[in-house]
Amino acid sequence: MAQARRDREEAQTHASDILAILRAVTDIPSFNTAFVAQFKDEPVLGISVLRILADYFRDGSLPGLVLYADHVASNLPADRATRDTINAEIDKALQVVLRFLPNPDFLSFAAAIDDTTHGSPLVDEYLSNLEQSRIPFSNPLALTLLPAGSFGGAYARGSTFVMNASELTARRDEPQRQLLFAYLQSKMERLQASAELRAQKSPNSHLLK
Repeated sequence: MAQARRDREEAQTHASDILAILRAVTDIPSFNTAFVAQFKDEPVLGISVLRILADYFRDGSLPGLVLYADHVASNLPADRATRDTINAEIDKALQVVLRFLPNPDFLSFAAAIDDTTHGSPLVDEYLSNLEQSRIPFSNPLALTLLPAGSFGGAYARGSTFVMNASELTARRDEPQRQLLFAYLQSKMERLQASAELRAQKSPNSHLLK
């Protein structure tokens, strides 16, 4: 019980530190560009980090901001104004965080890459797209050929559905495109090494060589 309390207090401190760091950033576009660019050589880690940030800080009900609210509350007197004060602080913190979080389209694209490279029927469709276009997956243009169906499960209700991967690619800045392409490369290399895929002897498996 005591350990759990200490762990939560430490997590509250981390959440508060994250907000303090973000508030100190003066050039947000440059910071965001550099933050994404650092993961080019470790794309799986980069996508994971960006997903965690979104999963923990995208709205006030998520764990990151809940922990931050706990930290704020622990430093306020327990009077009637405390709840209003906390809510106001969380609203301000959320506005700060949203300026740093990846665009939902970016994470939707990463999810589409996952769906295309995890042994689903989309794999063969994607390989067929590459074959028909005579584009190897090592070519950056391979990013624009993901099947439209791979985006079907990547969007939340109310989101704009994008049928053309090239349209979504064009919306990303260069560091984001590079990270997504590196992520696709990593996923395709794993697919290439998959003994299961080789055993299936897909008619399009030669495209992975």
